[in-house]
Amino acid sequence: MAKKAKKRGSRSKLTRWKGVVLVGWGFRSKLPTAALIINRDIIALKSSFDYLYGGPIKFKPEDISYISHIPFIPFLFEAVQIHHAVAAYPGSVVFLCFSWQLRDIIIALRRYHDSIRIE
Repeated sequence: MAKKAKKRGSRSKLTRWKGVVLVGWGFRSKLPTAALIINRDIIALKSSFDYLYGGPIKFKPEDISYISHIPFIPFLFEAVQIHHAVAAYPGSVVFLCFSWQLRDIIIALRRYHDSIRIE
């Protein structure tokens, strides 16, 4: 279930899911220490290896070409891959979540970032 919270001093609502982040060719967070955060301004991934990138991996809507769905283990795990144009981050950025969370993630992406193509 998505956890909704309000940031202090901000009017932007925050939507967060727990899961696993897979970045590049080998960096993987442990379940469920990573978080996918979606709000009006950014899409961010917080994980145990944030120190490699100087903090959470953050994307502005204009940095993302499209987002694709990756079926992982049917009825248990699904993944969302972010295809982006930020040179500072590896080309492969994947958020692995429980299957029942995927629908809420896609709804939040369409609500806040309807210009991003979702495949």
